[in-house]
Amino acid sequence: LFAGVCAQVIEVHTETMDAAAELDAWLQKHVAEPRRTLAREAASNLSDFATCEEADLEDVLQISTWPPLARSRFLRAWRKLKGDEAGVTTVATQTDIVGPVVPVAAAAEPTGSSSAAAAADDDDFEASSDDDDSDGGARNGPK
Repeated sequence: LFAGVCAQVIEVHTETMDAAAELDAWLQKHVAEPRRTLAREAASNLSDFATCEEADLEDVLQISTWPPLARSRFLRAWRKLKGDEAGVTTVATQTDIVGPVVPVAAAAEPTGSSSAAAAADDDDFEASSDDDDSDGGARNGPK
């Protein structure tokens, strides 16, 4: 009886050690220090992360405060761990972080015209009568 109980305790202890090693390896791959320590303290094994919700990650790890690329890397790994393959490509984008950016070139050029065509159509500049050099006389200042 005693030998059977000892064998069960050893088996549970070995499983716990394996689970801890598995968690440590996963965190090593997907989370940098000092956030890794926080993540390690938040879970006893990898299935704690596999079964939690994104709101749990925010509550426990304050993941919204992580640098954007570190957060994206972790969330991709976490979604893959959960088996959410469709969510693997869903990451924080620049729009999520700083808002939409209007392309400068698109704002500067009217739609459907090129800058060469716009310059050719520019009739704001007209030659003045003192542009005529045919009088052969001296000029009043630089041209």
